[in-house]
Amino acid sequence: MNWRRFFLRDGKLHPGWRAFLFLPLYFLTTTIAGAIFGLAYYLITRKIFTARPSFAIMTLIELVITGAVIMLVFIMRHFLDGKSFRSLGFEINGRLPLEIGFGLALGFLLMVLIFVLHVMSGWAVVEQFAFSVQGFQRLAFSFLFLLPAALNEEVAFRGYFLQNLEEAFGTGWAVGISSLIFSLFHIFNPNFSYLAFINIALAGVFFAFAYLLTRNLWLPTALHFSWNYFQGPVFGFPVSGINFPSFMVLELGPSNHILSGGAFGPEGGLTGTIANLLGMAILWLWARKNAQKL
Repeated sequence: MNWRRFFLRDGKLHPGWRAFLFLPLYFLTTTIAGAIFGLAYYLITRKIFTARPSFAIMTLIELVITGAVIMLVFIMRHFLDGKSFRSLGFEINGRLPLEIGFGLALGFLLMVLIFVLHVMSGWAVVEQFAFSVQGFQRLAFSFLFLLPAALNEEVAFRGYFLQNLEEAFGTGWAVGISSLIFSLFHIFNPNFSYLAFINIALAGVFFAFAYLLTRNLWLPTALHFSWNYFQGPVFGFPVSGINFPSFMVLELGPSNHILSGGAFGPEGGLTGTIANLLGMAILWLWARKNAQKL
């Protein structure tokens, strides 16, 4: 075996090694960034985080972690890949408004369908609407939390990780491996299940499909954000097992959790499976219609 070819390609570290080197560095970066924020918080306030920090603090932590992840990817992209961060999928062109707008609209549509299905089936009951200053503050803080969270995961999983895997092993393997790893990063979420694992992996395929159609990260990031934002802060479902302060307060009634997802949210049930598959079908139809624009 030619060991040099095993580790190197075109004078650079093999893209497969770059991809799998990224994973532990990603984990360490998010952990260290959170720890640094905690230390800074203590030095400023002389208080230690409680087990349940306020949502405003959690939002600040997410902003810091996302900034650290972007810095990590920028460094690895420049020094190991020999490419620009922009080439990862942040090209600015005439398609930008179309891709962002469609991603936001598709995430909203899928969550509306899930919401209507749950309410009509009796799996969820609307208890109240938060028409108040506090209710709108919840939406604002959730926006500031979930937008960087979506950007963080798209830059990491559909950006650096998937693209290096694709360069190393081809598109099919890259989508499959990156989607499974994406799901594994959620296994410690509350109320995680086997079906949740399958659905989050399927969501990884869904977001990867959005990237591959455009070769930009605008569409998958907008879609990812919209899916989470309307699922939790707007319609009141748990988002991958995590409860957000929401504009609409739902009472999740007794139901078949295999269908509804139960305490994990729709991503833990067959409704989430159907939404992912429907979303990919809509993406495919949209891509065909806009082939000349793409």
